[in-house]
Amino acid sequence: MIKLTKTLVLVLVASLTLFMTSCERPITDIPEDHTTVAGEIEAGWLAYAGGDFDIALEHFTTAALRNAAELGAYNGLAWSYLHLGSYNTALSQFSFVKNLALEQNDTALLADSYAGVALIYENLRYAGELSGEETDLLNEYADASIEAANTALEIASDYSTTHDPALDAAVLNDVVANSYFYLHWYGNALTHLIGGGDLTMADLNTVTISPYTVDFQIYPVLDDETGAMTLEPVTIEWTSAENYVDGAAVTGIFSISGLTDANDGAATADINVMNGTTVHFDESNEFASHTETIETMQISYPLDDGAAIPITLLKLSKGGIYDITSIQIHAENYLENYNADGTISTDTVMVQLDYEGAKEIFRFGDGYPAEINPAFGSDFMYNYVYLADLNAVGVTFDITYSYAYYTGTFTVTDNFNALLAKVSSYLN
Repeated sequence: MIKLTKTLVLVLVASLTLFMTSCERPITDIPEDHTTVAGEIEAGWLAYAGGDFDIALEHFTTAALRNAAELGAYNGLAWSYLHLGSYNTALSQFSFVKNLALEQNDTALLADSYAGVALIYENLRYAGELSGEETDLLNEYADASIEAANTALEIASDYSTTHDPALDAAVLNDVVANSYFYLHWYGNALTHLIGGGDLTMADLNTVTISPYTVDFQIYPVLDDETGAMTLEPVTIEWTSAENYVDGAAVTGIFSISGLTDANDGAATADINVMNGTTVHFDESNEFASHTETIETMQISYPLDDGAAIPITLLKLSKGGIYDITSIQIHAENYLENYNADGTISTDTVMVQLDYEGAKEIFRFGDGYPAEINPAFGSDFMYNYVYLADLNAVGVTFDITYSYAYYTGTFTVTDNFNALLAKVSSYLN
């Protein structure tokens, strides 16, 4: 038996009293500032709706700290940072939203995150235009905005939000249209304006737009001074027969679709319309390249005075050549062998050496090449390399080059500037 001392009894009585007192404490003694994660998120969106984005951040941050997997908290943080102009931080938060939304199969918030990213890149492009940012960077912003907005629309074609009621699928289509218009993809801009419901074809009745299919040819531009092909804008020449569509005079190309590489049957570049008759090769594309082994040929090239001179060419298999990355000549290399009997014998082997002579991509003038050599037939305009320092037939070369040669469908208009003004008026 345990013997209770007076001191131990007093301790037990005090402990029992404390226990009984704590059991009688009313529930209302819980701190009044206690909130749930859901309550913090609700308070965050309430502050957000009132434009108090800093206060909204505090609530969303508290919610995220209490539950690291709370998707709504990160979404609130992302949108709040967006409205505060902290775009890099907002992009980071939207990355969290995307990952969690995929894990939790929440397509609504996944679409919402892509919509936010689209707005960020559109705002970055606007700000960049005002501050004089490099064109390449602005183009990247436009491309990123298009990609994000289109992804949001693919996930939810009827996209809308409760936190920003004015933001919906029509606005996202406008975002895409704005970026396409900036990039001079006018046909794509028009498609999204009509698809978004802000514009109808009936609104364009002041100008004529007609699809016009023609086996047109687009090449990179030849620099006559250097003989090199560049990716600068290309002017499409109209012939008198092509100036009319259904009896209406055509003043400009509005868009190009159905783009196909005439060499390989697959599109290898993006081309957009700069103005009514000029198209532009997107320099971000890596054009197709090809390496082949061929022998030189000669033609008799007529001069203005009626005389003719022989010129040496490499006849390439692709059209639209604009850049030669490597050219090597097959040359004989002699190896001396010292034999055991004291004699010397020579072996001849072929090696490839970098060609040191002058070369240029050769462009024939009007009337050529058929009048020079019938063998040229209907070959592409830019598929010959002129070797200015070589006058020989049957010399073998290895040559690597890039090429681009396109066909497609025009959409033409009888008033290019009026059509652009009409489309522009519907852009935000």
